Amino acid sequence: MLVRILIAIILLAGSLWAQTDTSGAAAAATGTGGSTAGMLTPAPVSGEGYSMGFTSETRSNYLRGGLTFGSAYDTDATTGANGQAVSEVSYTVSPTISLDQTRSRFHWLFNYSPGFTFYQKTSALNQANQNLGVNLSYRLSPHVTLSLRDSFLKKSNVQNQSR
Repeated sequence: MLVRILIAIILLAGSLWAQTDTSGAAAAATGTGGSTAGMLTPAPVSGEGYSMGFTSETRSNYLRGGLTFGSAYDTDATTGANGQAVSEVSYTVSPTISLDQTRSRFHWLFNYSPGFTFYQKTSALNQANQNLGVNLSYRLSPHVTLSLRDSFLKKSNVQNQSR
């Protein structure tokens, strides 16, 4: 038990010691003159994460597309005329298209994805969904970016209400 406590204290002290700048660079940057200033961390400005790509790796224009297919089995999709549960198989098809364009100060991304659900036995349960999104970013200065986002989502279910 004593060994575990000793190891925990050593690890805690090591992690605290590793986060201080003993070279004096942080003190010179802040003008405090001391050599044990804490690690400097950038202040968060927005909810977006930091870019992980290098500027030489940034791609400029994309046209993307895709297709998603799914199937489901429901043992109680509807109730038949005799009051018994009716099982049903559904198939979902969702194509997607995306336009992504980057310029020196402007970046926009347009996404559209309609979705269709077809039922094998009961065509009255068929559904259609739509999803549209637009993201715009304009760099006003090297440290200021204006970002605008909007989306439209239309979902239908058996009662034709949003979920």
